[in-house]
Amino acid sequence: MPNYIELPPALTGVPCRIVAMVGKWFPTGCHKVGASFGCLAPRLVTGQFDVNRHKAVWPSTGNYCRGGAFNSRLMGAQGVAILPAEMSQERFDWLHEIGAEVIATPGCESNVKEIFDKTWELKKDPTMMIFNQFAEMGNPLWHYNVTGYALAELFEAVKKPGQNFAGACFTSGSAGTMSAGDLLKERYPHLKLAVGEALQCPTILDNGFGGHRIEGIGDKHIPWIHNVKNTDMVIDIDVTAAAGIKSFWVTIDSEALKDLLPVINMPEKFDICDIPADLAAILHDEFGFPINEQVKNQTAVMFSITKFVEILLEIPGEHNFVLDVTDNNNVLTHKTVKLIVKAAE
Repeated sequence: MPNYIELPPALTGVPCRIVAMVGKWFPTGCHKVGASFGCLAPRLVTGQFDVNRHKAVWPSTGNYCRGGAFNSRLMGAQGVAILPAEMSQERFDWLHEIGAEVIATPGCESNVKEIFDKTWELKKDPTMMIFNQFAEMGNPLWHYNVTGYALAELFEAVKKPGQNFAGACFTSGSAGTMSAGDLLKERYPHLKLAVGEALQCPTILDNGFGGHRIEGIGDKHIPWIHNVKNTDMVIDIDVTAAAGIKSFWVTIDSEALKDLLPVINMPEKFDICDIPADLAAILHDEFGFPINEQVKNQTAVMFSITKFVEILLEIPGEHNFVLDVTDNNNVLTHKTVKLIVKAAE
């Protein structure tokens, strides 16, 4: 039976049983060692990959490249790991210790495009063999045939009389593990399949973007291998600025407000962590917004926009407020708040 842990209702606040498989005993500490082999095996058996001629390139947000580097080491091939520069130091140390070449791309967990850009650059070199987990069918095939069956076996082993397999949830990343849900839905047709992502980067939820600190679920895109027609719901996981807010820039993007802002001495862009006295009189005293020390180094901030919205409701148009929050680890979260006011008929 697979290794697992059961999360009790006292911890989750949910009355149903929640069971999670544990990847601790995989060689890399996570199951990506199998997914990377799923992408590697077809190239090996068809003779496309030659360990004496090719380097194995593993684009990743930190876990998949570890599995790829491990498999490369077993074959005596040179592994090349591509991952964002802001990933944990533990990942970089592990990769260097196993002998992988390491390429750090700009950004954090959600900066997958920068990984693709570097991959496309390396692809021009014929000695670089790219194993792209986001597009290769070996990834979902492995999870369907291994992870899916393991989860089904686990459920059958731990279920009690009268209990049903209600749902399975996987965070997105490359979407490889989502195919385990495809197998589970075949076995248990009533089961609901959910995909998780960070609320700070709600790409699946509403095409949103932003940085976050949940390592291992790279986003800002929906991978080619994600069988979205078989996905029943999306769950967005909220991540607060645990490191504290460093800056909180607000940009007012509204044609209707351009003439009004100079009249009330408000700039189109400002950092509410660094508000001068004259602007503080407007933002804090008039509108009731938190400013300066009420925001800086805080992990969460509550805004009351009642007074501000009362003014906006008198000004027809589309008002966009672009929010760029950077924490003390220099992780950026980007959001846009939109308010559309229609003219009275």
